[in-house]
Amino acid sequence: MALRPHPLLYLQAITALSFAMPPGTTYANCPHGLTGKPSYQAETSLSVPSRSAENVFRRAVNEQAGLDFDEAKLFFDCLKDATKHDDKTALSRLVQYPLRIHALDRASTIATPVAFRKQYPLIFNQRVKDAIEAQRFEDVFVSYRGIMIGNGEVWISGITERGRSKPTIKIISINN
Repeated sequence: MALRPHPLLYLQAITALSFAMPPGTTYANCPHGLTGKPSYQAETSLSVPSRSAENVFRRAVNEQAGLDFDEAKLFFDCLKDATKHDDKTALSRLVQYPLRIHALDRASTIATPVAFRKQYPLIFNQRVKDAIEAQRFEDVFVSYRGIMIGNGEVWISGITERGRSKPTIKIISINN
């Protein structure tokens, strides 16, 4: 009887994957014309034992977080691109309001995009920017609560809005 590796071992192998978006895919709130392949991402060849590692990760995003994998990937790329360009207007569009903020050992909320842009330097401090910059989509933590970036600096989840059957992906919490 052949030994099989534990399914979680495949998640570690995912780090070598580069997920390609379908041609023409765009994220509506991303102002930098991000369509499938962001400027920061280098080409990476597939070097995993099988496609099952990618399938496990896709399934985790779809089933555990309740998010469409391709939309989550594009949202993540948009978040990285807007952070790289320090585009507070674009970032304010990626947020679900009121936004929960945990900073300097106290919790608060940001109620509007205007308040977000005004307090942007305090919200998106260097720690948050570094976490986003260092994070690879293939390495995010996925749970029923959504997708975690870094060590919990940013949480992303699907928000179901009135009149829509499909959730909209948004930033729901920032912990800096």
